[in-house]
Amino acid sequence: MPPPKRRILLMSIGVLDAILVGLSIILVLRSSTQVLCYELRSFVIMENRGDMPINLSDIDMNIINLFLNTSWQNAKLIRVSVNGSSASYKLSLDIDGNPIIMLEPIILRPGSSINISYVQEVTEYYPRRFGLALNPSEELLRGNTLWQVNDADLQSLAFRVCNGTKDDMEKLLSLVKWIHDNIRYGGEMPPRYPKEVYLARSGDCDEQAMLLITLCRIVGIPAFMQLGCVYIPNFRETSTFYDDHVSIELINLGWHAWVQAYTRKAGWLPVDLTFYARRTGTVLDLIEGAAIRNKGTLVLAHVYNYDYVHDARRLKELLESYNLRIIERDELIPKGGRVILRPGLTVLSAISSAIILTIVLIILARKEFIRIPTSNVMSASL
Repeated sequence: MPPPKRRILLMSIGVLDAILVGLSIILVLRSSTQVLCYELRSFVIMENRGDMPINLSDIDMNIINLFLNTSWQNAKLIRVSVNGSSASYKLSLDIDGNPIIMLEPIILRPGSSINISYVQEVTEYYPRRFGLALNPSEELLRGNTLWQVNDADLQSLAFRVCNGTKDDMEKLLSLVKWIHDNIRYGGEMPPRYPKEVYLARSGDCDEQAMLLITLCRIVGIPAFMQLGCVYIPNFRETSTFYDDHVSIELINLGWHAWVQAYTRKAGWLPVDLTFYARRTGTVLDLIEGAAIRNKGTLVLAHVYNYDYVHDARRLKELLESYNLRIIERDELIPKGGRVILRPGLTVLSAISSAIILTIVLIILARKEFIRIPTSNVMSASL
């Protein structure tokens, strides 16, 4: 039986070894990346119920938006078909640099219809590695027909809410709190401009986002809007708008919009005014609990300057004048995932230290076991 001192050393080695191995495993898991893959399947039917031929290019209905590639998301187009056959198209960029495809010219005759379907695959990496490679330039402070920074009422509101503070983070939080406290949820189609949302004291995700971006730009905070979708398992909803000219069915997803605002101390921050996960009762919930921080939120486009409110209203008028009906179905399907172990230098150092320390302790224990006390040697010689 091993001497008591050696037993204690061996037990200590075993306990320490288990602790070090456990800590190493935890560090490896914490440094790992979860990879989740989704497939967005979109199916669109357009019916010409009027008496005039319609060139889909004239009303921008030949354009399909593609999901972005970011530091935490990869996207690719799988296929596009028109009436069941592979479609010809060209890749391009919209006014804000977002990827799109443009179908070859399609003429829709009176009384006819067309089916367009496309599939996109989006892979996300979690936890997200944030860090927008975007310069907070003067462009993101400018106004236009969408960002109504020269409106006197909105200027008065922005400066009153910020109350003279010079700190951009305090400005941002003050503006977010005002919208959270004063704008109820409720949207319209086509969407409204920031001044209209302010006067109505109501807005949905993109309308509230546009109001916040306008107020941010007024007080010198660069900001823009991100559009995307959120994976919602077992969700199914059909909406009809534009006087019944458009019907959209959503399966397992909801389309969403949120703000990206820049502060000198924190960099780019997502602000989600309507769909946030953390609810501790503070305005920081809308930043730290933003949907984009969670699994299943995918980014479709950035809106820097594009006045899509104007184009949405124009589309409504064209659909009514042509008597064109659109039926759309969007379905987001999870395709599985995997875990990538990516131990960094710190993790590898911890594992190496654990191995070296264990070896050292074993050597010390073996020396303790074979050492013969001096007193015993002297007793034997007597």
